[in-house]
Amino acid sequence: MQRQFNDTMERISGAAQQVPLLGGAGTTVDVREDDTDVVVVADLPGVEREGISVRLLDPRTLRISARREEAREAEQAGYYMRERKVGAISRTATLPVDVREEGAHATFRNGVLEVRLKKVVETGGKTIPVSGGPQQTARGIPEEEATAARLRKRKEEL
Repeated sequence: MQRQFNDTMERISGAAQQVPLLGGAGTTVDVREDDTDVVVVADLPGVEREGISVRLLDPRTLRISARREEAREAEQAGYYMRERKVGAISRTATLPVDVREEGAHATFRNGVLEVRLKKVVETGGKTIPVSGGPQQTARGIPEEEATAARLRKRKEEL
């Protein structure tokens, strides 16, 4: 039920275009994250490596397209038949973090495509040094001044 809901939401939002492969079978896409990479795995049964296109649209969006063509010829008593079936699919996956194009690689084995993308290293921002200037003594309320005076006196005694 969750899968049907997600498929419907993708179609409504236009986030993913999906045209079924031969026989009406779609494709399954899994996205997972580890310490340094984002890994996208897609099932593409019956597709040849040359029919696959993988494109990073932006740092958080990956598109996988595949095309499968099948031609079959059969000859039976007085009949000659030739069938051609063509199927295509295009899936867009939203990634959990920003990735970069450099260092990305894809492998395709036994109908399974695996794409590894390197995460963008996030920096904590830039440290801004604090320069020395004229020091000012902050004055607080009388209770705070009394407490500060007691602490200074105690420090001197130790």
